[in-house]
Amino acid sequence: PLAAHVPSGVSSQHDSPQGAPAAVADIPASATARISEHPDAYLFACVQFGFRTESFAIPASLAGACPLNTVVVVEGDRGNRTAADAVDAGRLVAVTTPHGHAPLPTQRVLRKATDAEVTRRGQMDERAEHALGFVRNLQRTTLQHWDFGRADVRACEFQLDGLKLFVHFYSDKRITFKPVAAAIRDFHPIQGFYVCMKYMGPRPR
Repeated sequence: PLAAHVPSGVSSQHDSPQGAPAAVADIPASATARISEHPDAYLFACVQFGFRTESFAIPASLAGACPLNTVVVVEGDRGNRTAADAVDAGRLVAVTTPHGHAPLPTQRVLRKATDAEVTRRGQMDERAEHALGFVRNLQRTTLQHWDFGRADVRACEFQLDGLKLFVHFYSDKRITFKPVAAAIRDFHPIQGFYVCMKYMGPRPR
């Protein structure tokens, strides 16, 4: 499932989408049976990022031009910002036709990534490594007495445009996202991004 934004700038994999792009029209499976005859039909695409796989709608014509493992640019989440559309980049790992009347994802695969975008993906991955060290240090200091201070933070990921930081972690306790995300955002030396806290594995009840 896609992680969604909430107005405070904190999001989780269990939130409801707000301010998402308008839904892509649902295309019956019969309309996508033969891509060559329906180049404008939409299919389901799975895109693999560093530590998450998310679903997108992809035009059949674009799917035909992108072999699996191609780095593609997708619609990202810009939160409540009014800036240009947010984007992310990951590897296309699967494409399937819609099943029955299942609605397509609201976010779309936009294009094959350019060389410059692939380079930026690498740069953002390096920034995410620094963010991981920062978050773990914050656990030992400012957040040491919070439940999140004992969580096992496994990875961080930045959206391609730098507007969102994903923090992936394990915890056997339920974490209150909002104050943790606010602390990460407020203390981090790079400003201007939203924080998305994502459990790895089952979410404690």
